[in-house]
Amino acid sequence: MNSYLANLTLRYQQLARQIEQVPDSHGHIKRSAGKLLPEVARSLEHIVLKALPPLIHGSEVTTSMSLDKNRYSSTNQYNSENFKYNTYIKRAFCKLIDAGYVQVTTKGWLDRNTGHSDNTKYRLTSKFKIWFLAQLADVGFDGKLDDLVVDPILLPNPYPLRVQKRKQGDISAREPRTEKIPFVPTAKSEQISRDIQRLNRVLDKTWVDLDLTDDQWADLDKALMKHRKQDRPRFIRFNEKQVYRVFHDTEFNTGGRYYGGWWQTIPREYRKYLVIDGKATIEIDYSSLHPAILYADEGLILPEDPYSRILGPQHRDLSKILFNALINAKKDPEAPPRGVKIKYFDQLLNWEQIKERIYQVHAPIQQRFCKGAGLWLMHEDSVLATGVLHHFANIGVPCLPVHDSFIVHHGYEEDLRKKMSELFIDRYGSAPSLKDKGVIFYRSDSPIRDTLEIQNILAALDTRQDHRLDAFRGLRQPDYKSS
Repeated sequence: MNSYLANLTLRYQQLARQIEQVPDSHGHIKRSAGKLLPEVARSLEHIVLKALPPLIHGSEVTTSMSLDKNRYSSTNQYNSENFKYNTYIKRAFCKLIDAGYVQVTTKGWLDRNTGHSDNTKYRLTSKFKIWFLAQLADVGFDGKLDDLVVDPILLPNPYPLRVQKRKQGDISAREPRTEKIPFVPTAKSEQISRDIQRLNRVLDKTWVDLDLTDDQWADLDKALMKHRKQDRPRFIRFNEKQVYRVFHDTEFNTGGRYYGGWWQTIPREYRKYLVIDGKATIEIDYSSLHPAILYADEGLILPEDPYSRILGPQHRDLSKILFNALINAKKDPEAPPRGVKIKYFDQLLNWEQIKERIYQVHAPIQQRFCKGAGLWLMHEDSVLATGVLHHFANIGVPCLPVHDSFIVHHGYEEDLRKKMSELFIDRYGSAPSLKDKGVIFYRSDSPIRDTLEIQNILAALDTRQDHRLDAFRGLRQPDYKSS
């Protein structure tokens, strides 16, 4: 596979030699890295590649950097690239700052009383962009900067398996709500990791994009910019298509959902525009999956639409939130979830009355409320997801997970429905309810046939998503074969 960014690898050794001669803020120059220079160069490349997508996109979005020495310990399983604090932080990151190639926008912090913390945030500067463009020109790159987002070198290398826990106490809106916790690798964890890597090998060969008009792209950009939490994107990192699993205990019995794909982070109303290698997709989900599992686990059939029956169809989304809050709670909650409005002009029940309504409607499973079943249910839906994803990986077909729904090329709709049903029946003994989000036909299927204007035809075929797909296919030559 071709890669312009891979051709820059030796340039980072030159950059390492250049920036080690730059004095720090105290006017001091560190002794030369000597034999460590290749490792400094590798660190520089990694720091740059992490922050490159925003630069390519022309975005002011920042990238996270941990300055915690423990993060770079050889015993930290999340340090899969085996970086060292001295070379990665002291000789690479800090020197990029001294040289004016990196700007720190927010300093990291640690509250020793609560244990809460947040990473340093940085971005690449305009000075770095000048250096970077010069290096690209030297290796013969003459395309659009945005085309580099398809470069295989930009694929992140996330540790395929994580254990996370939710932080306790008050957490600011800008602070990550979870933190990674260490675990001892076992035969089980190693097998899970190998399984995830197999899924990612299929995704590596696939280009996932959105088929939008320029106006729709502008609307999406506005929607993304409204996000203020750190775990939500401010723009789409198309290179982030590798998945990983997040568990919530070190025995890997709770949680286990799949994360990492950029398609999971966009507003759900835009998922209908997803295209896989330029082809239309369909999304099928398990309808009311967690209630269905709870009823099936009790040997019961789920009533039709378990949420609308609580407060009426007009408040279905609210009912779903409150139902799940009671399932996730470990004890009877005295108040509704934080930030959830429950009173409306046509909904006057208070919290206690709503709880009683939920218990009444779902009396057959009332014993499952307030028992902290949420993490177990997440593990159950992750088991179903694993079966679906590996079914398609075994035949070389990309399948995009979004927790309890799956996105595939629309030609595999019946195969997807069949496998989802089989897995649920095998595990719970009853048939699930499946719901599709509809096929969005590729842009060339309708607008072009509706116009005779040649300029409109050419414009419809000359979009940013087409450029990215063409660039991705070009980099895969001679592996790429037109289908």
